[in-house]
Amino acid sequence: MNRYVMAVMLLLAMGAVMCAQAEETPSLLHVNGQATVYAVPDNVRVSVGVLTISSELEAARNNNAAIFKRVLDAIAALKYEDMFMKSAGFDVSTISEDKSSHDLSPPKIVGYRVVNELTIRVTNAPPEELSKRAANIIDTAVKNGANTVGSLEIFVKEQDKYKQEALLKAVKNARQKAQAIAETLGVKIVGYRTVSAQDVGYYAPRREMMQRASVGGGGAGTTVEAGLVQITANISLSCEIE
Repeated sequence: MNRYVMAVMLLLAMGAVMCAQAEETPSLLHVNGQATVYAVPDNVRVSVGVLTISSELEAARNNNAAIFKRVLDAIAALKYEDMFMKSAGFDVSTISEDKSSHDLSPPKIVGYRVVNELTIRVTNAPPEELSKRAANIIDTAVKNGANTVGSLEIFVKEQDKYKQEALLKAVKNARQKAQAIAETLGVKIVGYRTVSAQDVGYYAPRREMMQRASVGGGGAGTTVEAGLVQITANISLSCEIE
C-alpha cells in the first residue's frame, strides 16, 4: 500500500470520527437569570474624626487628644445598647510653606496636621431606631468638637442567607426563561449541563460624607433614613435540548 492510499484512508477515518463526535454533541440553550431580594438592615456604622492644626507638633497633638476624648466620652454617654466604638485611624502630617518651583532649597515646615478618626457601630435595633441613633451620634460628635464626618453605612450583618435566597431565585428565573424560549422554538429541554453564579451584588445604603462638619449653629439636626438593603444575584445556565 503506497503512501497516497494510506493518507486517503487516514483522512477518511478522521472524517468519520469527527462526524460521529458532531452527532454526539448535544444542542445547548444558554440563558442568564437574575433576582433581587431585599433585607431589613440591622446595623449602622458611622465614622467621625477630629482634625487639629498648629505650628507646634506637641500643641497639635495635645489639642487633638483633648477634643477626641471629649467626643469619645460624649458618644459613650448616650448609652445605646449594642454600641461599639474603635479607633479607625491616626495620622500626623506636616504643612510646608509655599515655594517657587525654581527655588532649589527644601521648603520650611510651618505647621502640623493631626487627624484622629473614630468608628461607631450600632446593632440589634429596628431601622427607625438605627436612623435615630446614627443621627444623634453624628450631632453629638459635632457638638463636642468633631470636625470631620466620614462614611455612614447601613447594612445587614448576616448576609449569607439573603445571598443564597437571591441565587436560588436567579436559578428559577433562568429556568423559566429557558422554558419559555424552548416552547417558542418548539423544542424540549431534557436536562441541564452547567450552572454558574456570575455575581452576587450587595447594595447597602451608604453615604460618603467626608466633609468638614460645621460646629455649633442652631440649625436642624442631622437626618438619617435607613432604607432596605438590596442583594442581587446573576447566574448563567446551560440547558440540553432535543
